[in-house]
Amino acid sequence: VADWFKGRILVFDGVTHQPINTIPTGKTPTGVAIRADGSRIYIANRDENVVSVIKPATGKTLSKIRVGNHPFAVGLTPNGKQLYALNVLSHDVSVIDIRRNRTIKTIKVGQAPYGVAFSPDGKRAYITNQHSESVSVIDTATRRVSQAWPIGAYPEGIATHENRVVVVNWMDDNVRVLDAASGKTLATVDVGKNPRGYGAFIGSP
Repeated sequence: VADWFKGRILVFDGVTHQPINTIPTGKTPTGVAIRADGSRIYIANRDENVVSVIKPATGKTLSKIRVGNHPFAVGLTPNGKQLYALNVLSHDVSVIDIRRNRTIKTIKVGQAPYGVAFSPDGKRAYITNQHSESVSVIDTATRRVSQAWPIGAYPEGIATHENRVVVVNWMDDNVRVLDAASGKTLATVDVGKNPRGYGAFIGSP
């Protein structure tokens, strides 16, 4: 769990929910991503414009990767080879090669990118753009935006499930379900006031 104000992440036991450890990060940690084997943690440090690479076994910061302006969300591609960092104030996405710990591509998207999700096959990345009220679809092979879908007021959280994309619209008070190929709205679910979603919030039982 990222602790924005104290510059650290908190580690909890997943069964007992008891605290296990605290690990220092950079300034204002936000997005967190973890390798499938648990060997590395990636943290977006918003006010430093870097992504920290941390070895959880020791709590040591191994590297700080320079990205765009105010990184917020981070997401690992399904094959585990690249990390996407969303830069809210430079309106772009930094694509990081995690083997070399460096940014290999910067992709312009909409205004204030906030959330990221990937198709199960890893061929597409879906980015919510808060101020553009859209979803940018990135072809992960070419690293270019292939489509932009209008979505609603202040989209934030985004997740994929099979052939669906699910988006939480903060100012529209709803959750939108989209066809993952076309962006067509399949359902709109009214929820409470000002819903917010973050991280991978959709999954199978």
